[in-house]
Amino acid sequence: MIKDEQMVFRVPSDLKAEFQQAANAIERPASQVLREFMRTFISRVNQEQPRGTDSTTIQRQDAINFGRASVALEGMTVSPEAEALQQRFVGGEISIEECIAAIKLGHQVASRD
Repeated sequence: MIKDEQMVFRVPSDLKAEFQQAANAIERPASQVLREFMRTFISRVNQEQPRGTDSTTIQRQDAINFGRASVALEGMTVSPEAEALQQRFVGGEISIEECIAAIKLGHQVASRD
């Protein structure tokens, strides 16, 4: 018999209320929406996780995936330009500081030689 687990975590009360309201608007339980998000997130991470790469690359990709999930939970999306910069960070082409600065300044960063 499969046993269900319970997750308990804190969220701001206004976020919880808005989320509940949005789930009610589509006539779905909030728990079902969260489970669907979790499955989608797992699938996305598994598809994007680089295979056979060094631990630094994996850590960088994990950080990007975490940030992407956080942005999605806030109901926003990452622009294609920012995605490209993030992948340059994962690949070691630019530092995290350069990535963040470029995103803040409109997505432009010089290539390293």
